[in-house]
Amino acid sequence: ITDLPSDVCPYEVLRKAGVSIAGEESYVALDLRVGARRIVVYGHVDQNSLSAVQEATQPGATSSRLKLSVIPVNVSIPVPIHGPSTAGTLESFYGKNHTSTKQWTTATGGFRGVVMVDLFSTWLMRTLIPRLAFTEGREIDLYLSDWHQKVVVSG
Repeated sequence: ITDLPSDVCPYEVLRKAGVSIAGEESYVALDLRVGARRIVVYGHVDQNSLSAVQEATQPGATSSRLKLSVIPVNVSIPVPIHGPSTAGTLESFYGKNHTSTKQWTTATGGFRGVVMVDLFSTWLMRTLIPRLAFTEGREIDLYLSDWHQKVVVSG
């Protein structure tokens, strides 16, 4: 979790946090905006998964294929959760101006993919997330999935 401005690349956020990102390796990052803060989740992408991640981070993926499941793990009340099969796409839930994808290749040949979601762009998430997920002792599972390919892109 960081307070770095939203215009700072998520891979720069990771570097500032001390994460070693090899230039020739491939990675995907999920950049979650939570009010004035950001949560950046990243993962190494192996050659077998590279084409799936490249498809998932193409322009337009937030409106047609990407879905985010936010699942509170240790809450004492039942919370209706939509898994990827019934959830809306990122854009349909969070709005076109609050989701995006980006991808590029580094000078040394590594792939970089980013999916950005502003979790607080909806009243429901601004109200529920702080109480159900971001309080001391709470745990959440986050899964970014590409429903067309039926794969988890990040989690």
